[in-house]
Amino acid sequence: MLVYVLSDLHISSKDEIPLWIVQKVKKADLFLINGDITSQEVLNELSSYSKCLVVKGNCDSLHLPKTNVFEIEGIKCGQVHGDTVSPRGDWDQLYNIAESLEVNILFSGHTHNYSVYEYKNKLFINPGSATGTSSIFCDRKVGTIAEIIFSDFNINVLIISDKETFIDLIFDKKRFI
Repeated sequence: MLVYVLSDLHISSKDEIPLWIVQKVKKADLFLINGDITSQEVLNELSSYSKCLVVKGNCDSLHLPKTNVFEIEGIKCGQVHGDTVSPRGDWDQLYNIAESLEVNILFSGHTHNYSVYEYKNKLFINPGSATGTSSIFCDRKVGTIAEIIFSDFNINVLIISDKETFIDLIFDKKRFI
């Protein structure tokens, strides 16, 4: 199964969606948007390409859930924006959210920085800002998304831009079932 994860787009028009992201999302079995879409037009366009799960970010005025819980190939997953976590991206607070949602993989955003790590037997994936929008916590100007390939035995997590791969990690799938 091929899953793409986006967060922190901060754009107002479908014309601002990077073409390389459109090309990826169209191939997805599922894709996630972890908040800060900021435009119904952008959400409508992206969700027309593939099955999409979305949560509300702190910059969204859209009527969206704050969390989602779902399964991917028998693994219980959760999705949040992460704006209730302070300091941003704090591992223990994200772990507490994963515990409260009773999930083994937690997808988040809000920091604009990408990160992939295993902590206390749970997997945490933040794709960074899809459009490269900077913040006071991240001055990276390159848009990044997560590409996740669920195979029979492994979960391959990549953080990619239109030109390079920043992270390429493989996790044993049975650890999270």
